[in-house]
Amino acid sequence: MPTFVLAAARTPLGAFGGWLKALAAPELGAHALRETLRRGSIEADRIDEVILGCALPAGAGGQPARWAALAADILAHVAAHAPCAGAVSGLKAVALAAQSLQLGGSDFILAGATQSLSRAPYLVPDARWGIRMGEAVMLDSILIDGPPVALEAEELILRFGLSREAQDAWTAASRRKALAARASRVREIAPMTLLGRVGPRIILEDEPPEASRVVPTANLAASADGAATLLLASAIPPGATPLGRILDWVETGSGCASAIRLLLLRTGLGFKDVDRWEIHEPSAAHVLALLSELPELDPNQVNPAGGALALGDPLGVSGVRLLVSLVLQTDPFQTGIVAIPGGHGSALAMAISRS
Repeated sequence: MPTFVLAAARTPLGAFGGWLKALAAPELGAHALRETLRRGSIEADRIDEVILGCALPAGAGGQPARWAALAADILAHVAAHAPCAGAVSGLKAVALAAQSLQLGGSDFILAGATQSLSRAPYLVPDARWGIRMGEAVMLDSILIDGPPVALEAEELILRFGLSREAQDAWTAASRRKALAARASRVREIAPMTLLGRVGPRIILEDEPPEASRVVPTANLAASADGAATLLLASAIPPGATPLGRILDWVETGSGCASAIRLLLLRTGLGFKDVDRWEIHEPSAAHVLALLSELPELDPNQVNPAGGALALGDPLGVSGVRLLVSLVLQTDPFQTGIVAIPGGHGSALAMAISRS
């Protein structure tokens, strides 16, 4: 049974400590859910389930998907849950939704992810039972619970012999492509109205990572805030024109290259059959290492509108952001693949057809 994508939307991305720092993950998720539902022209009472991944749920209210669904005026009896699987959380939510639809358990599901890294808390492990003497250690939940991107990048650089020049070139190209695609990205974004010192401000585009209060490290994606969601259906409603359909997906514990090869095997696709590749860029080293492992993959077809190195990395949301870009910017009748490394070897790849 096919799974159809009826609508897709995302918030603007906010730089770490930037425009969106005052908004918790459920608030960002609610905004994306409302806009996706509006674009899909489906009444809220027809939604069977909400699956909204969140890679770092600490401080987000315990059930960020539930609070986001209620804030988006989804009916209270509709179940909502939040997969927590590192960077693959959002794409995993979409896969779980597709699985539920294919099994016949639902007709319409809202799926995606939400993340506010700016509001990720610090942790004081010894505080609960009392700090009797001496200093108390505060741990950054982003570093404790997030993927070890810098360490993985260093390992990949050594394993594949990646030069600094090659990494710099990939990062620069990602930024050039993102700048060139700035106008086309507007169709992905659900505008947000934020209150500032001089009154309301309408946000129509992503905040540059350079606006972060933390200086980004060269060739590593900067942390970001945001949410992205899709409306999925088991059948095409009368009068609706789907954005595409999910062909299949593969999740592995052995990296992106393995996930992509298995996905191509399962779908019967070859590398040349895929028109657009959206590969997550936690670092330039991650992408360059993947290209080394997959020599059949044409670098010119990878991230034609730039990637996380240019736009920022909202962790669990990044895979869904790529998926939103794929269904809204790929030409009709084309095929695309989204792939994201999740840290510690985990990865998920998903194939989409616009036909």
